[in-house]
Amino acid sequence: LSQSFLYRSMESRESFAAYAIPDINANALIDLVGANLDYYAKYNAMSAFTKLGFTYKTNHWDLGIVLTTPTIGLFGSGEILADFALSNYRLSQDINVKRRSFIANGHIEDLKATYKYPLSIAIGASRSFKNWRLYGSASWYASIGKYTVMDPGDASFVQPSTPDNVFLTSDLLNVWSANRNVINASAAAD
Repeated sequence: LSQSFLYRSMESRESFAAYAIPDINANALIDLVGANLDYYAKYNAMSAFTKLGFTYKTNHWDLGIVLTTPTIGLFGSGEILADFALSNYRLSQDINVKRRSFIANGHIEDLKATYKYPLSIAIGASRSFKNWRLYGSASWYASIGKYTVMDPGDASFVQPSTPDNVFLTSDLLNVWSANRNVINASAAAD
């Protein structure tokens, strides 16, 4: 039985730019459409987990199993820095809706950050022969459904800030994570 503490630090940056410049000679109905995205997120999180292991030995075999509990978040903090721009853009499918330009930017600090590690089970075995030894192991990591790592809430982000678009902040800047089931296996000899 052992108690462990895990410190995770993550830093991510994403940038994207796209423009459509229509040919004026082709009787285009718009002048320019463009999008820019620059997004930076950073967080640190501390969590704890417990490992419980058992071993069994015979004349030729060494066997073991280890159960690792999911983590329990102790504390975490982070920040998000983002700058989005849409130029001459129509947010509706209706062609009668006027094109507009939008800008969104902000630096949101001191956000609560949470990161999770899953339940896992590992088994291992080794067997001795005359002058060599054979080893094998397998580990299974449980899935974790989509969850929020950092949520900026309703901070002012989309400009101009209105009651209609303040809810977009969480949708646009939310940092999330999810894990699928994973199985690892290995074999070795020496």
